[in-house]
Amino acid sequence: MVALFETGVSALLASQRALATTGHNISNVNTPGFARQRVNLATREAQLDEGGFRGKGVQVASVDRLVDRFVTENLRTATTNAAQAGELSRNLRELNNLLGDSASGVSSALGSLFASFGDLAADPSSQAVRGVVIDNLQGVVHRFNGLGSRLGELEQSMNAGIVTAVSEINDIGSALATLNSEILQQAARSNAGAPNDLLDRRDELLRELAQFTRVDVLADARGAVDVSIGNGLSLVSGPRAIALETIPDLFDLNRVEIAYASNGAHAPISELLQGGRLAAMFEFQRESLIPARRDLGRIAVALQEALNTQHRSGMDFNGNLGRDLLTVPPPTVQGATGNAGTVSLAFVAGGAPALTADEYGLEYDGANLTLRNLVRGTSTVLGPASAGPFTFDGVTLTVGIPPAAGDRWRLSPTLGAAEGLTSVGLRPSELAMALPVITTQGSSNVGDARISGGEVLDPSAPSLLATVNIVFDSPTSYQVNGVGPSLAFASGANIDLNGWRVQVTGTPRIGDTFTVSQNMGGASDARNAVNMIELERRRILDNGTSTFSEAYAGTVSRNGSRQRQGEIAQRALETVLERSVARQQEVSGVNLDEEAANLMRFQQAYQAAAQVIRAADTAFQALINATRG
Repeated sequence: MVALFETGVSALLASQRALATTGHNISNVNTPGFARQRVNLATREAQLDEGGFRGKGVQVASVDRLVDRFVTENLRTATTNAAQAGELSRNLRELNNLLGDSASGVSSALGSLFASFGDLAADPSSQAVRGVVIDNLQGVVHRFNGLGSRLGELEQSMNAGIVTAVSEINDIGSALATLNSEILQQAARSNAGAPNDLLDRRDELLRELAQFTRVDVLADARGAVDVSIGNGLSLVSGPRAIALETIPDLFDLNRVEIAYASNGAHAPISELLQGGRLAAMFEFQRESLIPARRDLGRIAVALQEALNTQHRSGMDFNGNLGRDLLTVPPPTVQGATGNAGTVSLAFVAGGAPALTADEYGLEYDGANLTLRNLVRGTSTVLGPASAGPFTFDGVTLTVGIPPAAGDRWRLSPTLGAAEGLTSVGLRPSELAMALPVITTQGSSNVGDARISGGEVLDPSAPSLLATVNIVFDSPTSYQVNGVGPSLAFASGANIDLNGWRVQVTGTPRIGDTFTVSQNMGGASDARNAVNMIELERRRILDNGTSTFSEAYAGTVSRNGSRQRQGEIAQRALETVLERSVARQQEVSGVNLDEEAANLMRFQQAYQAAAQVIRAADTAFQALINATRG
């Protein structure tokens, strides 16, 4: 009877544990990271009695988490990849919305500006139309400034996102280290079994960490994990977590880097991080956002140079030569902390076709300056610092204070140019829409030759406004002001003098005269307005292959293409993640139908065990009653 009672109690306790585990599964059906648990039963060791071995019932061998290490690792990898694609796609979408929005982009503002030059060409003396040109010029400046500032704000938002992500990584690392301690304490207790709920929490934290960056996990037999990121950099080792830090970029205090603290040093590791949201944010900054800012600045520099050059070639309403319309800040030079020397950049006059949106690294090794194009991956040895200035890609590099070996700089010529574009603020009457020279032909000319209206090559030429007579001493030669050497003539060939250019076409006769003189009736002259209109169609950028609008459209198109590719990758990797989650749920997820069936099965077993105990009790009571009689 004692044996029967002992057997019944073991069955009752085992069923009770199975019921409790099933209830635990059901109650955590919606708990993130919970892995279904299963009670493993085993026969208790039999006892040798008369007549053979006697069974002693059942015992709980273990309570296991239903997990598959391979499936769990695949889920972490899929989480990392999907998080990277999602973050990159979202950021690209925001950038493309900024660039492509007619309210914030520059294309419509440029179109309005050149259209107003057309209106002014039709009515050059109208102060009202001139005022519209000034307004539209200011509108272009506001559009460049606004878009450049929005892109700068987006970059600061990325920096803030990186700082927040690092903080969350550190929090997760600290929580994992604490869990490691608790897991090791639980594992040290004899017959305690695996701390399943702690292991669930551990795996959920690892999944959360995988959203930020790719992680490598090494678990020991007791369930504690060592976690590393990047190129094997330890983040969690047993009960110890190593905190990451954010530090200013070596060259640009407005950018942040992630640093790893080791032995008192802080080594930048941003480039070592792979996958996840952090890699996406750095990739977006490096490959899309900052290049877009530089490209917008490149267009702003080329626009101000073209408008200023053409405007200086004109004459305003008051008879004065034209002045600059726009200004841009000097090219950006960022020196590394601790540099001994200094360098500066300046835009080359007429260098817009060669200007790029690239970023450069400059290093001095003690003998030579070496220029590295950080976008194209090329290097050029410029030579000794004393051999400057050096000209490349539309800019000139000048060495100020002589550098020391190891000095480094980052050169971003067009970065910030869009935000810094400014209007000089001319009055309407100061718009130089006329040309300062005018051409006439002698009234007694007998040949059929005609002279062009002329164009200005160098408005700074000291004799630009001096009167010049072109006197033909033969049909194939002429003299300047009727004196001096005879100069060869060909119909339609350029005649360049005193900073202007004209062409004489046809056949002149001896004594025919053509005059180039100061324009005294500039108020009604619109020739320079026509030249300003032509700038809209002139292919100035990209080595003379793109107009302003085409260059900007190229920027929008490139980012639009990246966005489309990013969305395709996002959809594909989210599908992979969904499949990984589904596979993980097949292994570890709680199936309520299955648990309901288990509940009934274990309940019946519990009731049956209770009947065994009742039977043992009845027999025992009968025995007692018998002995009383």
